Amino acid sequence: MKSYMSFFYPKKPYRLSNKRKKLLTKEFMIDFLNNMRMVFKFDDIEIGIWHFCGTGGFYTALEMTCKKHNVTKAIFDFMRRKPWYEADYFDEFILDMLVEHGIISKENYDRDICDMTDEEYIQAGWYKDYTVIQYKGYSVTSYEWDIKEDDK
Repeated sequence: MKSYMSFFYPKKPYRLSNKRKKLLTKEFMIDFLNNMRMVFKFDDIEIGIWHFCGTGGFYTALEMTCKKHNVTKAIFDFMRRKPWYEADYFDEFILDMLVEHGIISKENYDRDICDMTDEEYIQAGWYKDYTVIQYKGYSVTSYEWDIKEDDK
């Protein structure tokens, strides 16, 4: 599997005690993925999910899931006590568990969100934000994808 950590240092297997690993049930992982969708407001979150790893939204979704399953001390607080680099490995381990439980496919895990087609971005609720800048007598048009906010 592609590893966002591999950009920084070589992949090392994260070891979690069997006692803690048993707490990461399939139901826990399904709830975690649903919380990720809710926090990021992105239905196709499993495509390139490793981009979201280690973000504030990732931890919010994890904390919500831990509270629901009553494992905050054993999982969330345990992870928060780790040094940042071990917490990064733990984050990736959580994502690996999504694949291990068959909740997301290895292909979607490995897929880079940047590889999505324009149609896939639009279907996932993104839009192109255009910017036109005048530079030395030329019009330079650039765009970036952004997530649509719900109108309230």
